[in-house]
Amino acid sequence: AFSRIHPHYPAQNCRETVMQPVETWRETLINDFEESVFALHPEIGDIKQRLYDMGATYAAMSSSGSALFGLFKERPDSLSQAFPHMFTFCSSL
Repeated sequence: AFSRIHPHYPAQNCRETVMQPVETWRETLINDFEESVFALHPEIGDIKQRLYDMGATYAAMSSSGSALFGLFKERPDSLSQAFPHMFTFCSSL
């Protein structure tokens, strides 16, 4: 993952971005690892898209890819059924 990353410099500092509404993060808070990891493992990109399809306000790959997460306004229905062969965890912030 590290050898394939091409860092991008965001127009806005991450600290400033996370102070904005979560609904804006999808277009502005980007993990630079995702592009190269999703190219090699498209199923990981598919999981991220499925989180959005389930209603996530924001979804991303954590760090260099050990996990994906989604932020939801309401607890998603049947998360474990949507990802039956994967570890899932749901909590409130």
